[in-house]
Amino acid sequence: MKKTTNFYQVLQIFLGLVVIEGVIANIIYFQSPSEAQNVFLWGYSFQRLALGVFSSLLLVVFIGFFVLSFTAREFLKSYLQKLVDSLGSPMRRILVLLPLAIILALDLSINLVYAFPALLKLGAFITVKRSLLQQTGMVQIWGFLIPIQLWAFLFLFKFLIFCLMFGGQGQTGQSKLSLTGRLLSLFGTATATVLVLSLLWDLIFKSITSVALTGPAGKMLVLSIWFLIWFTFDKKDANWTTRYVEFFVSLSIWLVTFLVAAQVAQWMDSLNTPFKNYWNWLAEAFLQGRLYLIDPPSTGDMTLYNGKWYVPIPPLPAFLLVPFIAIWGVEGFNTTLLSLALYSTTSVLLYLTLEELSSRSWIKLSREGIVWLVVLFSFGTVQLWLSVSSVVWYFSQICTILFVAMAFFLVVKRFPAWLTGLALALALLGRPNVFVLWPALVLITLQLQLDLDGKFSWKRLLTWSAWSAIPVFLSAGFLLYYNLLRFGDFLDFGYVNINGSARVVRLVQEYGMFNPYFIPTNLHAMFLALPEMKAKCDYFFPRGSGLSLIATTPAFLYALRRYKFSWWLLGCWTGILLSIALLLTYHNTGSVQIAYRYVLDFIIPLVLVIAFTAGERISIPLKVLIILSIMINYYAVVSWYHGPC
Repeated sequence: MKKTTNFYQVLQIFLGLVVIEGVIANIIYFQSPSEAQNVFLWGYSFQRLALGVFSSLLLVVFIGFFVLSFTAREFLKSYLQKLVDSLGSPMRRILVLLPLAIILALDLSINLVYAFPALLKLGAFITVKRSLLQQTGMVQIWGFLIPIQLWAFLFLFKFLIFCLMFGGQGQTGQSKLSLTGRLLSLFGTATATVLVLSLLWDLIFKSITSVALTGPAGKMLVLSIWFLIWFTFDKKDANWTTRYVEFFVSLSIWLVTFLVAAQVAQWMDSLNTPFKNYWNWLAEAFLQGRLYLIDPPSTGDMTLYNGKWYVPIPPLPAFLLVPFIAIWGVEGFNTTLLSLALYSTTSVLLYLTLEELSSRSWIKLSREGIVWLVVLFSFGTVQLWLSVSSVVWYFSQICTILFVAMAFFLVVKRFPAWLTGLALALALLGRPNVFVLWPALVLITLQLQLDLDGKFSWKRLLTWSAWSAIPVFLSAGFLLYYNLLRFGDFLDFGYVNINGSARVVRLVQEYGMFNPYFIPTNLHAMFLALPEMKAKCDYFFPRGSGLSLIATTPAFLYALRRYKFSWWLLGCWTGILLSIALLLTYHNTGSVQIAYRYVLDFIIPLVLVIAFTAGERISIPLKVLIILSIMINYYAVVSWYHGPC
């Protein structure tokens, strides 16, 4: 009886508020007439009059329901109770509530943009219509719709709360959806909803384009098909899919990461080879037996030596591009797509590494908690921006972090020492300073020996260290020889005469590439740099040296949460601290950037530490920090491409 009373009390309040809001919305809507040239009847255009009549009739219906809530409670009970009880089915809840939530989010966004036009800078989801909205002032022109639209939002929001409060009340024995069933239902419903909204948007602007399919709806359709495949296998043989669950989860992570990043790149109009990539041109030069570029498209951040232009950065990205350029050519291959593919693969490697740590009880997180940290790594760090931008320096970092992640994966999976060393050696060909992570791999190996044998053997540890170090030394030797071939000096990496910032070049010439002189500047960029809160057309993110790693990804603070001695944790902290110490003396903070991007050099051991400090589950505070990190990095990417002014 108490539940029924609460049901009707909430229903009456719900309907009463809807009626009051509807009366106010309709009064405001009809207060201002249409422009004279558009008048159809009674001072209103045909479209405004039609919408106003529909809104008024809807208000009458709600008034009728409000009256019935007092005079015919049993009549309402037989219908409304069935409506909310039908949501007791997990499938129906998804089919009803998810589209409702998407529509609410879109409606709220439109209302906020009207109230605060500066928020349009965040509206990358508007895609090609964004410029049209700005140029034609459609946000202001559509102002007369806001009262009705706000009424619709408030009604839908209360209806959502009402369904969540009473949905499925009194229902028992409802079958639960499997993980694959939930994923399929969620993405299938979201795909259909976004596709319909995209088509409606195109109809409003009278310009049906392929964006409806190539945009978010198309990418979610790919995920829906994949989850349908997984669901089909799961229904046929749940034991088989459980046995190979890591494969299905890994591929899901790869697809989600790649498609989300590709959508962000598409919104930023950067889903193409950037003008200043260089690696495709250097790969072509390698294929033709050259180490220099002939008539490069740009000479920024390149080094001129003996009348020839060289890419001074170590050549790992060009090596990776060689087979693709050999097949498709410089103009035919999209380097940003490769950047996104490598970035997505790194996320999978991190997931598999964390899964292995969990299976060894080095961390206590469940698979759900591990996925939370993979999401942080993929979308809550500067890596998202680097992968989407994929210009010369950034692409190099994406390639480097891939092989760093591979080295950590190989070591925890107990692959041969030379293979682990080879992965780190390849990372050195992108950024030589990551050699300081080698001690972390050694200490992880020490922990593995202790876990397996209860003791460690100095002989076995030294043997492993020697075999893993050989590829690293060979890689370092190759880089020195590469310098000799280019600049006639083993130790000349080309930075002394680089065609870049005059200030950076002067500092390198005066102090060298590494010097304690640079510690204060790097310390500030690494840990202290905050947004410059100086508004220029409502734009607050700097484009200078960027934000500190904590300001960009506040979830990193969780690495300091608690301590417990173990050799593998000591290894991770050794890699982190050695990387920081080396970077503090580096001559460059990362130049023009949205955030301190060199954090990628030690981000893998940093995330492993967070996985330990998180405990058995991702706590609410950590989830909040992860979500905040994602929001900051999304805004940072948008600000890079669309701001200021």
